[in-house]
Amino acid sequence: MNSGSGAGGAVHAVTESRRCPAAESGAFDRNLPADLLAGYRAAGMASALVRPFDSGVASNRFILLVTPLTGVVAGVVSMAAGEGLGEAWRRGVSGGGAAFLSWAIGRELDPDRPSTACVAASLGPWLILIGSPDLLGAALTLLTVRMVAGTTGRWPTQADAVVMVIATAAVAARPTGTGFAAVAVLGVAVAAIYEPRARSRMLIGAAAMASAGAGAAWWAGRSPTGPTTPGDAALVLFIAGVAAAGLSVVLLRRVAAPTDRAHGGTVSTARVRLARVIVAAAALGAWLWAGDSGVLAAAPLWTALGASVIVFVGSGFGALFRSRRPVGDP
Repeated sequence: MNSGSGAGGAVHAVTESRRCPAAESGAFDRNLPADLLAGYRAAGMASALVRPFDSGVASNRFILLVTPLTGVVAGVVSMAAGEGLGEAWRRGVSGGGAAFLSWAIGRELDPDRPSTACVAASLGPWLILIGSPDLLGAALTLLTVRMVAGTTGRWPTQADAVVMVIATAAVAARPTGTGFAAVAVLGVAVAAIYEPRARSRMLIGAAAMASAGAGAAWWAGRSPTGPTTPGDAALVLFIAGVAAAGLSVVLLRRVAAPTDRAHGGTVSTARVRLARVIVAAAALGAWLWAGDSGVLAAAPLWTALGASVIVFVGSGFGALFRSRRPVGDP
């Protein structure tokens, strides 16, 4: 996210954000003068799916280091275990991808606390030890919750709708992907409630996503293999994930983070809560469609939800410790 000045500077201390200049924005704001609004639209920077990546932000530098490092470590460990180069490459991509997507989803679910994204990135790669995450499914969920949470401060464009339709078809054709795709359609349809100026476009896009996803699943010959009772490690992940999902939705505090766009106001608490529901629904949808493999495919989603609870509890203990510390202690 981007930082502003004045009152926005106080939020910057919490969010590690920086606001982009008004000339780089491109979304509707009912409070803007008509000439300024026209300038925003002319800039053509209105995507609701794309967020700026500022290497000056500590949590962004963290993921720039962790993503390739995790990939290299996962690949080396795989080769040391006697697996071939192809399998080592696959595990490296899975490890790095899981770290990045856990981080990216985590910052959508907790815009005020970059530490949530960092905790998620630290947890996500470990789950490749018990199964393979569906990186495309997680990426589709990321785009969906970004639209639902409204963290960019921009309303969806026609190009966004096309991207979502293509992504939904690609994910639905995968063995564990149809659950992710179905919830993505639901998420876009629900997000339309909050975007009156783009509502018809979003609802048409959701219908196109549903058609494309159903067609791709049929063409690929996909059919549900779940739900089944998860076994062993998948069962532990499933129970922990469901518990974290419920707590994450309930424990959300009022969001104060600004949107990416200058003059975009703050991110809506209600929308962030809904985004957490959508992530939980996508993880459950993967299980309902694909059983055990679906639970493991949703690993980046489970870790992002779990990280939001861990950081909430940790901040609570931290506040309690500070309140009990004797006055005058350093």
